[in-house]
Amino acid sequence: TAEVNKNWKVKARLTASNDMKTDESGKVALTYAYADGNYGNLNVKLGKMPLYTASDEGLVADDFFSGASVTFGSKLKTTVEAGRWKGIKSAADPAANYQGINFGYATGKLAAGLGYRHFTSKALEAKANYVNSGVEDTADIVSLGGKYTFDKNIALGAYYAKNTKADNLEQSGSIQLNYKGEKKSDMGSWGAYVAYRHVAPNVSFVPT
Repeated sequence: TAEVNKNWKVKARLTASNDMKTDESGKVALTYAYADGNYGNLNVKLGKMPLYTASDEGLVADDFFSGASVTFGSKLKTTVEAGRWKGIKSAADPAANYQGINFGYATGKLAAGLGYRHFTSKALEAKANYVNSGVEDTADIVSLGGKYTFDKNIALGAYYAKNTKADNLEQSGSIQLNYKGEKKSDMGSWGAYVAYRHVAPNVSFVPT
């Protein structure tokens, strides 16, 4: 993280490899980099940044995209995003056009979210069983979910996503019960969960 001024910073990740057995080192690669600006309840991101579908806990996507993201609000947060994403790609179309909006609400023990994402890519035209007839180059995905924290140890979350443009394999769902949870600041802390997930490839393109 590089501090620019009181409002802006630049975040980046450098990835490299080293094999101590053979004394071989790989080249350093820039995984992502983006500018991150904060003005009270307004946040602006520009560059290559995380794409995480918060309303469904990454059931649709947990990756990176290139573009812009604007988040505003306090208890009710709205995030608007647009850019290009290689999570849907083909030789003819190396990255999909992407636009999305997500609403997140958190108060007390309840957190909930509703999201809509629109992707356009020629790669979708070539997907087997995407539509029953004709061709379709878009994906319109609606996702919603919520988590209720009963006490400091127990929390229950449920999430659902549907691609309204696909005819097959277009719905995903997840339900998860959490017990405790690890914290980086607390050595020795731990957590456990049990979950059931139904993950369909025509809506969960790059899930967590």
